[in-house]
Formats: sequence, structure tokens, C-alpha cells
Amino acid sequence: MKTPFSHLRTIQGVAFSVVLALLICWSQVAAAASQAAEQTVSEFYRWYLHSLATGREPLSDDRVKISKYVSNSLVREIRRRMRSDEGLDEDYFIKAQDYSDDWTRNVVAGKAVVDGDKALVALQLGADSQTSRKLSVVLTREDGIWKIQGVQLLTASR
Repeated sequence: MKTPFSHLRTIQGVAFSVVLALLICWSQVAAAASQAAEQTVSEFYRWYLHSLATGREPLSDDRVKISKYVSNSLVREIRRRMRSDEGLDEDYFIKAQDYSDDWTRNVVAGKAVVDGDKALVALQLGADSQTSRKLSVVLTREDGIWKIQGVQLLTASR
């Protein structure tokens, strides 16, 4: 027997299906954004450390490549600091005056925490507990691409 509320169950079922589909899509988009941020950090540090190991100066020798991974505002800020009277006491991206060979072989980016157009990735350079370095890398989305916006030292070894 049909009642005035018979269609209500059908509408509720359809609404539930739509909400469920949206949640699944959203979770896949969030996972892809997280993976892209982690990949940006991992790729950048592998390239950056390799550049240092081969005697290159990434900020000046490969401006196109650095702009692929680092936000325009951060590149400008680092260059401004380099020209200032104080200069830089350490390499901005590794938070050290020199790198360890162990770092070039061991770059491990943790799972990104994404909040809209911002992401945070924990990064470990090196496997040797005596020389490893842990960094916090902040990313921002520029024109749909994750770029490094800031780096902080989490722990210092030695």
C-alpha cells in the first residue's frame, strides 16, 4: 500500500548514495593532494642534494629547476638574505652549513598533512643516527602545483 511518504524512502536512498559518492571522491582527492606534496618534497631534496654533491649551486645554477619546486616568494626571500650584510649562516633547505653523503642516499618524506592549499611534510635526511637531519617542510599550492614555502629544523643530531 502506497502512502504519501512512500517516495521519501527512495529520496533518502538516493541522497545517501550521492553523499557517499561525494565522500569517496573527496577522500581520493585528499589522498592525491597529500601524495603530490610528499612527492614534491622527496623529488626536490633528491635533486637538491645531488646538485650540491656535484658541486653545483642550485639557487644560481638552475633557476628554472628551483622554481619548479620552491615558491617564488621563498626564492626572493632567500636571495634577499644572501645579499644582506648578515648573509646566511647555513643552507636554507638543509639547515646546515654542509651536507652528509648519507643524506644524498636517504631522503624520506613522511605523509603530508594537507589543509586546503597548505601542506606540512616531515622529512628525514640520512639513515645514520649520528648525522641524520629531520626537517619540517611547509608547502603551498601555486597555480595548482605544490611548492616549498618554508623549512624548519626539527632536530639536530650530533
